[in-house]
Amino acid sequence: MAPSSPVTDDSPCASPESPGYSIASPGSPGSPVLATVESPTSLVVEPLADWRDHVHNIPRLPSPRPRALTPNGFRESDTNDQQRQIPTLLQNCSWFKIPPHLRRDILRLAFGDRRLHMGLKFDASLSPSWHSSGIVCNRVSPEEEGPMTRGSLKDGPWVDECDSPDQDTESIGIMGWLLSCRQNYAETIDILYSMNTILIYDEALLTHLTQLILPRRLALVTSLEITWPANTTDELDPLVHRLSLPQFPNLKRLYISLQAHEGCEAGLNHGSITSFLAEFVRNRSDIIECAVALPFRSFESIAHHLIQVDSSWERKTYSQIWSSLDGSLHAVRLPYVDSYPKPPFQLGPNPGAGYWLLEGTAAPLTWRWRSNSHEWTGLFAGWEDWGENAEN
Repeated sequence: MAPSSPVTDDSPCASPESPGYSIASPGSPGSPVLATVESPTSLVVEPLADWRDHVHNIPRLPSPRPRALTPNGFRESDTNDQQRQIPTLLQNCSWFKIPPHLRRDILRLAFGDRRLHMGLKFDASLSPSWHSSGIVCNRVSPEEEGPMTRGSLKDGPWVDECDSPDQDTESIGIMGWLLSCRQNYAETIDILYSMNTILIYDEALLTHLTQLILPRRLALVTSLEITWPANTTDELDPLVHRLSLPQFPNLKRLYISLQAHEGCEAGLNHGSITSFLAEFVRNRSDIIECAVALPFRSFESIAHHLIQVDSSWERKTYSQIWSSLDGSLHAVRLPYVDSYPKPPFQLGPNPGAGYWLLEGTAAPLTWRWRSNSHEWTGLFAGWEDWGENAEN
């Protein structure tokens, strides 16, 4: 997030070098954005209006900014002489007498290896305004392994309630350290972005991401988890641009949850989804994890013949499909154990690059969706527990 001042900036910005969004602290002097990170008890009312009608109200940092927070010696434009001056400025501080690599390890233990929500919402209540927030995700622990898919022990973004007023939120707790001195800011800000999984579930933030976050901060991100509304394949095109290699050059892990309105899943065809993901993986030879959770009906239309027993409701493997770059699909062949995020073990030692297709629903595996609706018979579209019916 913006290294110079923790402010929110979403409206079209004349200069991409003057964004103002910060995961660490959304508030700033003179900004109408309400701080919700360091004071997580400040509840944000769910937006009642379309955020697109209020993009112009998102506060921005001045352009050009009056000063930079990053000290000399840590900027991309610094000369070698400027970088060599750093030790002489810090030799009287006990903290900076600790070797740099040990300081980095300590900072990582304190502020890294977590899942951090980055949020931006428009509150259309009594005093309409934008609210930015940054909190620790309490839905999934960073230590938990396996995919977020149907039947998994890990709940996906579709059931996330971390920012709900009923939840006890955990602040990131980094603002005091960032504001302690410019040297600490410079050494810690990259850990915040590069050593955490950044979760972006708000369309407004993701849509205007490059106008809210400095490009050099986006370049630090290595692990990203997002949700994106996609009722048709055309709505995937903006996402392709926002996740491009120039904007996220160091991205190693990507999880996308595509969300469609009920009845619109048919607009997401297999070919358009796989072409986007194949191109993404092809351009990133060092990608470790790439997965997209599809609406459940889109997933079953693609994977039904691979994961389900013929003429039965029973599943014969996990709700996850490996798609190779050549377009071939592979389910995990039992009794092989789950290999996620790596390719299925049955593909051998050199399976080539690919990505995972997952099922984005919390419905139990015994539930099936009744798609036919005959109101005059009393049968309506909806979930039905086939496991219970089979027992009866």
